Amino acid sequence: MLAGINRGPNVGRAILHSGTVGAALTAQSAGLPAMAVSLASDRGEHWDTAASAASRTLEWYLPRAQDAESPVVVNLNVPDRPAEQLRGLHAARLASYGVARAIIGEPGEGFIPVTFSALDAHPGAGTDLALIREGWATVTLLDGLSESGAIDLSTLD
Repeated sequence: MLAGINRGPNVGRAILHSGTVGAALTAQSAGLPAMAVSLASDRGEHWDTAASAASRTLEWYLPRAQDAESPVVVNLNVPDRPAEQLRGLHAARLASYGVARAIIGEPGEGFIPVTFSALDAHPGAGTDLALIREGWATVTLLDGLSESGAIDLSTLD
């Protein structure tokens, strides 16, 4: 299943708010391999670059998806630049936050203060956000939602 190409980055932990990534994770939960594709800019000028990177990623992914024990989601983010300026495909891990970070303060009388910070100033080497800034199309493998065994549920009444 292919979701996208959407406008705007789906990077870092902000992927939890992405409909494009959500569609791919939904396909995975139904037993299908899937790929989410994003043109990592709100301008959205170089759709051809994103389409080309998606095609190359699919050529790499599809044979491997057939051999995988369980379906995997590929999250592909492509910088919004001409194809000749794209450095290539690069494996990436998720940045700690992503596009924006919201901080909710202590509620006051009749209001709740919310502040936002911009993209991570220093997202960390090898992260999707850092590599996109360097001109790479990033490929991150995602494993869908699963149950947690962090708390013993046998004591639940």
